[in-house]
Amino acid sequence: MTVGFFSERIGSSSPDNITGSDLEIVYGLEGGDTLSISNSPFATGLVGGSGSDFYISSPSSTTIVIENGNSPNDTVLSSTIGFDKDSSFVLEVEQRHLIAFDQSSQEYAILTDWQESSNRVEVFDLADGEFSYDQIANSFRSRPNYLGNFSWQELDQANFLDFDSIGILPQNTNSALQEVNQRALDLENSEGDRFEDNDDASNAASLPISGTTAFFSELSIEANDDDWYSFNLPRTGESDSQISIEFLHSLGDLDLELYRESNPTTPIEESLSITNNESVSLSGLDAGNYLVRVYDFGDNIENEYSLSLTLPQDDDLNPTPTGTTLYRFFNTVAGGHFYTPSEEERDAVQANLSQYTYEGAAFQAAEPDEANAIPVYRFFNTVAGGHFYTPSEEERDAVLENLPQYTYEGIGFYAYEEPVADTIPIFRFFNTVAGGHFYTPSEEERDAVLDNLSQYNYENVGFYAEPI
Repeated sequence: MTVGFFSERIGSSSPDNITGSDLEIVYGLEGGDTLSISNSPFATGLVGGSGSDFYISSPSSTTIVIENGNSPNDTVLSSTIGFDKDSSFVLEVEQRHLIAFDQSSQEYAILTDWQESSNRVEVFDLADGEFSYDQIANSFRSRPNYLGNFSWQELDQANFLDFDSIGILPQNTNSALQEVNQRALDLENSEGDRFEDNDDASNAASLPISGTTAFFSELSIEANDDDWYSFNLPRTGESDSQISIEFLHSLGDLDLELYRESNPTTPIEESLSITNNESVSLSGLDAGNYLVRVYDFGDNIENEYSLSLTLPQDDDLNPTPTGTTLYRFFNTVAGGHFYTPSEEERDAVQANLSQYTYEGAAFQAAEPDEANAIPVYRFFNTVAGGHFYTPSEEERDAVLENLPQYTYEGIGFYAYEEPVADTIPIFRFFNTVAGGHFYTPSEEERDAVLDNLSQYNYENVGFYAEPI
């Protein structure tokens, strides 16, 4: 779960040292974390947890500090913002949030709900000295560099903050911050991942699969813990049918085993390497129900991983798409969009795939038998975890022949390769950082991405569709 254009990075229950990137929300969780940001004009969210956290702001950047751990010695460090410095200023937002910035260095620090006891930062290590929370709170309004109290909408109208670049409407900012705060609490208070308790074969979690591919992120192995999953192989496995996990081996070795559901004691396939991934092939296996076991090789290992599954292609699994409304999701892991005309698939994604944020109806697809309608082919990137769409048979064939990480999922929906009456262009971008594709029917959103998100390469019009 994330908000706006932000992606997310999740720390551990131990002390972390994390440098956040452009439009990223960093969750430090438990432990005394050191959270900083790269020099960038885009905002980065730093979210602490229980433990004394250290937040480092930087020149030419905007840091959003969400301290929710109620710990006794949380610190904000800024090398250019000062309490009594001539070029530094401070203002309030709705008497809830504090924004401090330095005009010379273009360094901005936003402290959310900073006077609430659970969100309080105790120490301010600034350019002109170290100050306690009480010293700041008791006197900042009487300082000559205090600019007053404003609403988010007023800051937007004055162009003080660029809301377009972060993908959040000013009037929704407080609710977005609350979502992030709740996300941090949920992450820290959870025991295991969303599939727990799946610690043995009898409690194997059924993998929700729509189509021929599935990708599940933010999974975790706790100390001396196994994770078991079940899935159905609808027909004989093909050469590219497989199940795999990705993780950081340096944080602890994980291994993978495959079982028939009828015999959960003897694995039929296993992957036991010492790399950052494990994979077992489903090629040649009969249709039926199977179990997967993910486990740690060693004692007291805790690690996070993602799991992906590729099933055999079958025309029955990819029927001609019906319905003309395209529902849009944002993949917070891959950094791209997913579209589906299927209400059933939409509901399955909302219920089971937490990395997808539902963004509503996007545009109208063409009817399959409509004049000038052409199929838009759908692929799943098994490495990045995102979807790719193209109406070009030539591009489809090039992907099939040259990019093995893309699994072909058949026709996603129908659209138009060229503009016809009452259609609009669907603009296409490639995320050079996350590796996913981004599509939008909005010229305003296209221009905001072009102006503010340098990691997105504009690839012009992907196809044409009808507006909602």
